[in-house]
Amino acid sequence: TEHLGDKDDYALMGVLIGIAKSGSSGLAHIVPLLTHRDKWTRTDAANAAGRCGTEALVHLIPMLEDRDRSVRAAVIRSLQRIHASETLSVLVRKLDDNDPFVRAAAVEAVSVLGGRDSEQYVERMMKDHAVIVRVHAIRMLSRTRPLEMLSEAKDYIKRGNRRVRFVAAQAIGETGLRDAVPCLMTLLKDRDTEVRLAAIESLVDIGDPDTKPQLIQA
Repeated sequence: TEHLGDKDDYALMGVLIGIAKSGSSGLAHIVPLLTHRDKWTRTDAANAAGRCGTEALVHLIPMLEDRDRSVRAAVIRSLQRIHASETLSVLVRKLDDNDPFVRAAAVEAVSVLGGRDSEQYVERMMKDHAVIVRVHAIRMLSRTRPLEMLSEAKDYIKRGNRRVRFVAAQAIGETGLRDAVPCLMTLLKDRDTEVRLAAIESLVDIGDPDTKPQLIQA
């Protein structure tokens, strides 16, 4: 615990994750950092607390109202990791958060925790005014409604925002359809490395043998 004051974000995150592995005793060291004045420290603490199990819920749920979007998104991801059904209702409320990146995180968490029962909420977010939220909603519906979501996701692979293209590549791959292959092949030439890697991973998951030469070259 002597490194908890470390100002290097990556170092602090590593220390906190290590502490979180000790369960309840580790949580006791993480909790004070959840209210730290530095937003990145609070973010790292929220991420680590999610590895401490259900005992962290009482500390994480109030942080859904943190003033910083990075912290709120981290809390949502941690609640998703803990996967406690009682948090679904509070996560549904975060679909109306004022920040699109927080809403996008909430879309994924609500979908994972609620399963098929949450589709009504996720489908509503396909009409969100923020493109990053819409594409996340498409991704979360891509496995249960593959044909429909493949058609929707195709509109996003040429967007200027690399994060949008990245999530679109994931969504297209998660349909599992061989009809998705041409779109993913196009993304192998994307200017952004992360997008190209997402396309490669999606092609590997689909497993079309005809794409093997291009994957080797990529």
